[in-house]
Amino acid sequence: MENLFRKATIQKLAKKAVPVVGMALLVAVCALSLSMTAHASGTQAITAKMNKLKSLVGAVISGIGTVVCLWGISELGMAMQANDGMTQSQAIKRIGGGLVMILAPQVLTVLTA
Repeated sequence: MENLFRKATIQKLAKKAVPVVGMALLVAVCALSLSMTAHASGTQAITAKMNKLKSLVGAVISGIGTVVCLWGISELGMAMQANDGMTQSQAIKRIGGGLVMILAPQVLTVLTA
């Protein structure tokens, strides 16, 4: 019984935390991806640092997406054994969300190019 309570608590926290963290990182990447068009000296140094930060945040988002995708795949396997349609659809949505997070840096590159 205690194990079920722990699992439910972890799932509730993950459902709240993953979207918030994902959206915060996505907003940060979008904000940092805007090119700076200042005419002052040193703009190359600033843009180089911004590009490093953008790649770092993109890597973090892809890593979180990988974890979410793997979590969804394992949840889908458990739902298939239980024959529960609602859990299966939630797992498929989680897999899709993980794939979007994995591909977010590449999509951002295409959109800003």
